[in-house]
Amino acid sequence: MSPETPVLRFLLRLLSGFILVAAVVTAAFVAASRWWNPGPVSPERQVYNLLKSDAMAFLVTQRLTSQITVEVDESSLWLGSSRGTLTGIVRMYYGVDLEQLTPGSVHREGDVCVVDLPEPAVLDFAVDVGTLSFRTERSILQIVGDRLRGHDLRGDLQNRFRSAAEAYFREQELMPDRATLCARLTEHSESWSGRVGAEVRFR
Repeated sequence: MSPETPVLRFLLRLLSGFILVAAVVTAAFVAASRWWNPGPVSPERQVYNLLKSDAMAFLVTQRLTSQITVEVDESSLWLGSSRGTLTGIVRMYYGVDLEQLTPGSVHREGDVCVVDLPEPAVLDFAVDVGTLSFRTERSILQIVGDRLRGHDLRGDLQNRFRSAAEAYFREQELMPDRATLCARLTEHSESWSGRVGAEVRFR
């Protein structure tokens, strides 16, 4: 056997190793290229990305502030009067939580991108405790009865603030329904059509 044979074998193995490494690197480069360049973004995805941006929240969120008064009258013929009033400023955010949107919320119907919005709801509610004013008119028997029962008249009134505030804001038509919010977004989205390549509608 020639003395050069072991050297030749070593060189062949080295060459094979280089070829294998080159193949792996090439495959990784191709995969990375596809990942970094996924191709054109679909209109549905573009609309989804736009809706998830913070700039869109103002279109579907109402910030409501008002002074609310809650009253209760638990007067009794036998125990006497028990009336209470609690007044304070409340702050409420109402609208559609765009964070609930998923890619499946946006789909194509022909040439139109349709967005299914979540139901509008109260997103946040708070009472400014520094503005609270509590007034009460109770007989001695009512006071004793409340203490024995562990009844907190002020706490009971404060627990009613949210429902009272919602009723007031709805009465003042400050909490738009789903159809109103959809119309608002659809009107605003007219400027997107050229950018995303499709008409956008909300429902």
